[in-house]
Amino acid sequence: MSDWSEISLDKVVALKRGFDLPEPQRRPGPYPVLGSSGISGWHDEGPVKGPGVTIGRSGAIGAATYFEGDYWPLNTTLFAADFKGNSPHYVYYLLDSIDFASFNSGSAQPSLNRNYIANIRIRLPVREEQEAIAGLLGALDDKIAVNERIARVCRELIAVKYNDAVASGVKSVQISDVAEVYDGPHATPRKTKSGPWFLSISSLSRGRLMLDQSAHLSEDDFKQWTRRVTPRFGDVLFSYETRLGDAASMPAGIRACLGRRMALLRPREIGSRTLLQAFLSPSFQENIRQYSIHGATVDRIPLTEFPSWRIELPARDPWQLESILGPLDDLAQQRDRENGTLADLRDTLLPKLMSGEVRLPACGLSRDVRASTECAG
Repeated sequence: MSDWSEISLDKVVALKRGFDLPEPQRRPGPYPVLGSSGISGWHDEGPVKGPGVTIGRSGAIGAATYFEGDYWPLNTTLFAADFKGNSPHYVYYLLDSIDFASFNSGSAQPSLNRNYIANIRIRLPVREEQEAIAGLLGALDDKIAVNERIARVCRELIAVKYNDAVASGVKSVQISDVAEVYDGPHATPRKTKSGPWFLSISSLSRGRLMLDQSAHLSEDDFKQWTRRVTPRFGDVLFSYETRLGDAASMPAGIRACLGRRMALLRPREIGSRTLLQAFLSPSFQENIRQYSIHGATVDRIPLTEFPSWRIELPARDPWQLESILGPLDDLAQQRDRENGTLADLRDTLLPKLMSGEVRLPACGLSRDVRASTECAG
């Protein structure tokens, strides 16, 4: 890598502290207000010209954000005031690849001092190779963003279609009439780096199953933790302690067990997507608030009584509604799975590309990543 130079970070990019802008002083506008964890609002003024890069200075230190247009960097960030002839997009990925945790200069709250990180040693490729690296990683991020939008729109359409069905009338039934209730073991196994998934409260997020927030367990423990029930496609997973009211449907092709404080509904005579939307509906969320046991330490759904709770379902043919919700949910989950693969690929490539372990032709790949044969030719 004789064509790569070894220099200090301050020779690659000049970082400056952002500007204070309390929320009461923000006025509606097209310019993002970038905080330590990304966009935290919008304003009618963008004092820094894009493309821009920030990293968290206070709180979420080191978290990098890239934005194409003009923006307002908050004082909780350090922003790139001068890229010194380097590719702004490459500098974003470079900063994103650095572990700034060891440079924490705060006591009560994590803090990053730009003077402390100025002398970090960097191996820097020429501008053309910078563009190639940023083009490849940018294409992966662009595809992830497209998939996220598709999945979000699918889930918004699911909510709209379900609400339309509810507006035509509902029927109130006991949960035991439409589903069986199972809970998981009341303990926690030893976590492993690979193996079947261990689904915990952290696995649930606003109606979605987040495997990237889940752990693994061994095959031996999996046998023990699935003696009572093994989650299968179409089950509705939910937490019965602490984080009440959230739920997610079990996707196909996943080997998993229920963790502590987790339970599931196994639908009968009704589709899982319809049951999930009914669980998340305002009327059933109110039932959860009203009938849960509010303890001194945690709130809890009494599972012995839960099957007798009533839940409102659309009065029309449930399978007709399921035929609409199912394909939308399948597409959203497919895009989620694809994003998991893309994110793993990006996170694997990032340190290898930044270190030069993996090299790309320095021919300036575009954001849509031209075919390698075209680039080489």
